[in-house]
Amino acid sequence: MPLHTLAVLMRTRVYDNITHKYHTETLKDIYKKVLELSPSLFDSIKRVRKYCMKYSHKKA
Repeated sequence: MPLHTLAVLMRTRVYDNITHKYHTETLKDIYKKVLELSPSLFDSIKRVRKYCMKYSHKKA
């Protein structure tokens, strides 16, 4: 195997390994933030629906 090919292969493996670890940590952080913010999101949806219902039955 040519030296250049070996170097590219090694670099790719190292990059893939680092990227995989980075993505795993990032996904954990995103998951935690989603769980933290979900109650606020659901509350906002409920209030927006209530607002829409209030004004969707309004006579023109």
